[in-house]
Amino acid sequence: MEGNVIFLLVSVVLLVLGIIFVVAEIESEEVDFFGPGALISLIIGVIFWFVSNPIQVLQSLELFVFLTIVILSLVIVLSGFSLILTVKMIKTRSKPPLEDAFIGGIGKSMDLIKKTKEGYIMYKGELWKARSDKTIAADKKVRIVKKDGLILQVEPEDPEKLFCNNCGAELNEETSVCTECGTNI
Repeated sequence: MEGNVIFLLVSVVLLVLGIIFVVAEIESEEVDFFGPGALISLIIGVIFWFVSNPIQVLQSLELFVFLTIVILSLVIVLSGFSLILTVKMIKTRSKPPLEDAFIGGIGKSMDLIKKTKEGYIMYKGELWKARSDKTIAADKKVRIVKKDGLILQVEPEDPEKLFCNNCGAELNEETSVCTECGTNI
């Protein structure tokens, strides 16, 4: 009888631990340990539940049936949820980082971008804050060279062309004054 009580307590502890892992998995930004931990805890908890012979400990068939139905329902739902998240985690880990998908991408500047003034670019239908070491006028194609958090580092798509450092207008090679703003080159 005493061994059954210990198995029953271990079962309850493992089931509660599994629930805690599922909650931690939901709250966590990084899903590494909690999904598999939840699965293992919940499954072993159910095994210990049946090994503990809870009818003898609880001394009530109705209570045993009720608790078993509740526990099995809870374990099936939570294990399924954890299994889905664990599979998604594995699939996500096998993909290249999203940051690498930006590098080399071509967007369009939405406004003037200078060394001293960040601007916005349109990339794949979304507006992104951008900065550049070179002046880029609005409505020009840009190439993404780096991603720093939510800010993209860009350069003109055609770096061979010359642009005014003041307004970003395209310049001719032989021009010494910007035809748009009058700045000396």
